[in-house]
Amino acid sequence: MKKLIKLLNGKEILLDTDKIPNPLIHPGSEFIETTILANSDVYVPEKDSISNSVRTGNVIDITHSERLGESFNQKGINYDFHPPYAYKENVTCPLTGKKYKFRTRGVGNHRKEAFKIVGATHWIYNVFQPFTDSFLEIDAGFITNDHSPSLVLNKAAIINNLTKMVNDKRWGKLSKENLEKKLKEYLSENCSSIHGNAKSHIVKQVLHSQAEYTDHVEYTPDEAEQWISNYTDRKTDFKVDKKRNIHGAVVGEGYEKKKLMLAIMKYGETKLPSEFIGHVKQPLSTDKSRGTTKLKRESMLQQFKDIESDLDAVFEYKKKHGEYPFKLVSFIPQDRLNKEDSEKELLI
Repeated sequence: MKKLIKLLNGKEILLDTDKIPNPLIHPGSEFIETTILANSDVYVPEKDSISNSVRTGNVIDITHSERLGESFNQKGINYDFHPPYAYKENVTCPLTGKKYKFRTRGVGNHRKEAFKIVGATHWIYNVFQPFTDSFLEIDAGFITNDHSPSLVLNKAAIINNLTKMVNDKRWGKLSKENLEKKLKEYLSENCSSIHGNAKSHIVKQVLHSQAEYTDHVEYTPDEAEQWISNYTDRKTDFKVDKKRNIHGAVVGEGYEKKKLMLAIMKYGETKLPSEFIGHVKQPLSTDKSRGTTKLKRESMLQQFKDIESDLDAVFEYKKKHGEYPFKLVSFIPQDRLNKEDSEKELLI
């Protein structure tokens, strides 16, 4: 089947279904045909009514659709990639009452928006029967979002979908080792373009979301502050705790020096000390020195002691020399208006 269309910029594109790659096989959805459809006859749900199953947020990323539109304006149709999908399904638009025989879901929404931008009245579609299984539909969304220009799959969305699969027992009840293996296999088969480190991070986050698979509960900074708010009467974010006459704060592993510097500055402002509640990251089995939650906490305590020791040495230096063991001595020349010599430091 062939059809010549003209875009708003005057560019003519010959749509030729014979040049489309052989359709992918998707378990749970039967392929019907590759054909040319009027874009106005393919229903796209309103962007606020559903979310894209393979990315976070609303269905349409306008900036990405504009990039696709520019690609169509310059290059026409790219036959190296599969066309958008249209599912043969009777649907009525709740806003207009218009009846449709085809609709999009997770494959082709951005291209449909791009067609509006460039004025493409028709396009080639692979027509499928609706999916019989929601998990299999997610699989298809991951596999097929590989057109040019591509919009990278969102790690958060992959984590959310894989977590849902685990919670809904898609693969039954597996041991931690077998589940980890299953998740890695799934990502290799369905999200092969994702970097290996990103895949490891995704698997780790999914496992951490399952209490039965982890001995350590990890908190984000916001979650840690929420825990303190829920279960203690302490303050966070260096707010004044009038009950204890201190500044209250939470400190996560890796932020000890930054938070202690803020505590020093707060003391300079208010002459009130600070008290911290700490939380540590997931212990790594490969790190024998900090391979348990207890050892990680001891490491954080040592960080505080090391910084306290450094401060003692600083005050000792100040006591002996009358000044601190650090100072600003010069600036890099940057002021062209006042004709600073660009090759000489500006001594203070």
